[in-house]
Amino acid sequence: YILMNDIDLSSIANWDPSGERTSRNDHFQGIFDGNGYVIKNLTINRADEETVGLFNTVSNSAVIKNVGMENANVVGYIEVGSLCGVAGYATVENCYSIGGQVTGARGLAGGLIGTASAESVISNSYAKTDVQALMYAGGLIGELNSSILLNSYATGNVIVTDTIAGGLVGYATNSTAYSQIQNCYATGNVEANNDAGGLIGMAVVDLIQNCYA
Repeated sequence: YILMNDIDLSSIANWDPSGERTSRNDHFQGIFDGNGYVIKNLTINRADEETVGLFNTVSNSAVIKNVGMENANVVGYIEVGSLCGVAGYATVENCYSIGGQVTGARGLAGGLIGTASAESVISNSYAKTDVQALMYAGGLIGELNSSILLNSYATGNVIVTDTIAGGLVGYATNSTAYSQIQNCYATGNVEANNDAGGLIGMAVVDLIQNCYA
């Protein structure tokens, strides 16, 4: 899929990221090239639903690239992001989110991606979006698990009422494969009762290099 114009979603009161899916496991598995265009004014208010974003889940070698999100206001229960709730075995490159807010009623909320897992690669991307959650939230990605994050940044504020908040990534871990974060930074304010970090709230990863907050 190649985007050929900007898209304004302000006429849709509550975007359904799942479309006609019959289960949580119906994933986008193709290639979406934003072609440098912007998707504006996305609104999602689904505080009791999982995997919430423009895309619910992208997986199985899916690629999302070259697209911007502007003024996305997204509310979900868990695994919530403006671009996608979950990226698993996926590539996200040259993507961004500006303005708006991402809220996870439970957690795993990120300004761009809720959870990046299973050897995903996120690169050359950024978020200038505020993030709120009960727990596990990051300015760019809520949880980075067994994946790679390169050349990216976040400037939004992150507020967590319980535990684990990071300006860039909330929770970074390597449960099944090598994880690394390189050439990244964050500048937003970060608040949590426990485990708050300017860059990462909690990290168990193989490599963090050339990064700052």
